Amino acid sequence: MLYDLKNACRALLKAPWFTCVVVLTLALGIGASTAIFGVVNKLLLNPLPYPDADRLVYLEVEVTRQQFGFPPPLSVASAWREQARSFEGMEGFAWGRELLAHDENGARALTGMGITPGLPALLGVQPLLGRGFIPADAAAGAPAVALLSYETWQRDYGGANDVLGRAITLDEVSHVVIGVMPPRWDAFANGVRPAVWLPRAFLQSSVGEDLVTLGRLRVGASLVAATSELAAIFARVQAESPRPLFGDEAITVRLQRPADTVGGSTREALLVLLGAVGLVLLVACSNVANLLLARGASRARELSLRSALGASTWRLVRELFAECFVLALAAGVVGVGVSWLTLRVLVPLRPTSLAAFGEAQLDPTVLAFTFGVAVVTALLFGLAPALQLASRKLGGALRHGASGVVRGGAGPSVRKLLVVAQMALSVVLLVSAGLLIRSFTQLQSVELGFDAENLFSAELRLPRSKYEIPASRDALAEQLLDRIRSSPGVAAATQVFRPPPEASVGTFGPDFEIRGVPLSGAEAQGARWLAWAGPDYFSVLGIPLIEGRAFKAEEMGGLSAVIINRTAARRFWPDGSALGAEIKWGAIDWMTVVGVVDDVVSFSLTRSRDTPGFYWPLQPVSGRAPLVLVVRATEDPATAIASVRGAVWALDPEIAVANVLPTEAAFARTIAAQRFNMALLTAFAGVALVLAAVGLAAVIGYEVAERTHEIGIRMALGARTENMRRFAMRHGLTPAFVGVFCGVIGALAATQLIAGMLHGIAPRDPLTFVGVVALLVLVAFGASWLPARRATRVDPITALRAE
Repeated sequence: MLYDLKNACRALLKAPWFTCVVVLTLALGIGASTAIFGVVNKLLLNPLPYPDADRLVYLEVEVTRQQFGFPPPLSVASAWREQARSFEGMEGFAWGRELLAHDENGARALTGMGITPGLPALLGVQPLLGRGFIPADAAAGAPAVALLSYETWQRDYGGANDVLGRAITLDEVSHVVIGVMPPRWDAFANGVRPAVWLPRAFLQSSVGEDLVTLGRLRVGASLVAATSELAAIFARVQAESPRPLFGDEAITVRLQRPADTVGGSTREALLVLLGAVGLVLLVACSNVANLLLARGASRARELSLRSALGASTWRLVRELFAECFVLALAAGVVGVGVSWLTLRVLVPLRPTSLAAFGEAQLDPTVLAFTFGVAVVTALLFGLAPALQLASRKLGGALRHGASGVVRGGAGPSVRKLLVVAQMALSVVLLVSAGLLIRSFTQLQSVELGFDAENLFSAELRLPRSKYEIPASRDALAEQLLDRIRSSPGVAAATQVFRPPPEASVGTFGPDFEIRGVPLSGAEAQGARWLAWAGPDYFSVLGIPLIEGRAFKAEEMGGLSAVIINRTAARRFWPDGSALGAEIKWGAIDWMTVVGVVDDVVSFSLTRSRDTPGFYWPLQPVSGRAPLVLVVRATEDPATAIASVRGAVWALDPEIAVANVLPTEAAFARTIAAQRFNMALLTAFAGVALVLAAVGLAAVIGYEVAERTHEIGIRMALGARTENMRRFAMRHGLTPAFVGVFCGVIGALAATQLIAGMLHGIAPRDPLTFVGVVALLVLVAFGASWLPARRATRVDPITALRAE
């Protein structure tokens, strides 16, 4: 075998251009496949970078009727921790929340997360610097301590080793930094990236903070057996409880592996992308197989001489596979570089839902996948040439003159079948990419219902002791708005509860009533959203007032007036004006409709504007809720942003200005996943199209080379140049058009797989299919024309003399 590999290397070095083309073609397919597999491996197969991560599970309970999991009550989690024998240990963490931090670096907002002291040990992680938490740190009255994330240590403290022992104030409590955690250790937190970690006792009750329980199964313990054990313990705790833990709801226990927490839409998108790169790899393999078939035809005389000198067919086939193996290994090595470069390019473009995309690495598992793909591709693209060699009568090549090219056999048919496959796969990819492009274009053209240009929002984190009561917050807001409105670069400003696109405080269904108007069950229970608005909310955002008036300053904090959107007015008052009508929800008193405004997009660009919406007067808030401002700049928002920061810090330097975000960028984030999927699939489809065009040109080129003698005779007998060009092009266009037809049929079925990723476009959109077919027809003509043109320049005398 080593002898065959040495011969293969020598043979390939003698044809450097052929070798480079094949290696680069395969490297594109292998590199793209490796990059996407690296992401799939990180998100779906091995999402947690800890020792024996396959034995880690999240412990949840779910309401059977809703099939939605949530953390167990502390009494249940405690019983599980003490009694379950299927687990080596259980620890927990609380969902992250924003903290107001203050130290020598100034005031800023940091995401903090409480963890039980034993969580790092359960995961097999040690602090990078200093020590971790001990149980005494989580005891009541213990000195306040904190751990920093690696990113916070680098960003805020420059990676200084003397950070240990420094004080940092978090929500007005001074904490001592005792350690720094290593990078990527927070992968268990389901996308939350805390900046600081705080100790939390397992049984500590904290309002608004559920404890997410994470357990490690014992070696050999099955998920089914562990679930049954936890369900039995849960039943005992519920039976012993003085009152039902969940009322009359049926509750089940659920264990989730980390990969199961990946959202359905993200999982679907990743699998679609993995399938797309698989198709690109198949196109690359068929292209290389075509090149090898053509090379085999040109080497027929050489192989015939070797056969006549005693080389067996098996020996020749073995050497051919050795060449394929060398090519595939070389392509695999180059493909690793391509995949590394691909990941570096894609990481900045990833949406927030794929935050772990940036942690995808070329680890041993991914490299093993690359090697496996290289071996499989060697078998795939080497099979057709090997079958051709085994079936061809090599002795006939010695009777075909000095050209060394043998016509006949299965070679031409196989090459045309490969062209059919390439074109068909390209159609599937291009149609899928075209649908995503049209869908994304539809999303980008959605009318927001207000003017988002030069509009931005900012969240202010306030010292709780100073602004605990609503009156103090209101006084601060009034002073701030007065300062900001008179600052350079600011056109208008207002206070909101939440900025767009998440201006709604939620959706409400039941208990909706209209005085004097009977509602059907569907109308009373239908979805509708609710937002809080100040007196100048609509003017600052540029939401048109259709009828009535905006809120008055004296109506703030009350629930006597309500403003509705156009859809609500049309749905509930189709025959008249809604002004003066009275509505209510549940126990809330009757509210009078004082205005009607235009519909706006809420939550996401993927959501319809045609949902009934209701605006209440801005309500007072207290506690940890931030003070949120929406500001409209005169021109460049950068000047207005600087004015906001200056106005805030002039009033109180302990206030942190966080999450400053242009409204247009906020809406763009809502379709970041669609943009990412579209860009990737379009790039893969483009690569497949180029490979298919190159393959088609190669087939016609070698067809011309094989038929040089026939073309010379036809030219000598007076054949016209146009006829010879059509004759040559026909041999390439026929399989290309057959491939397009087969691809259209395949695309009709395949596009159903991405139906959930489309918005406003049908999976079988005729315009997309027609556009792709037209594009491929043009590409086929372009790829066929150049080699066909070369056929018309064959010198009949030279062609006949060669024979």
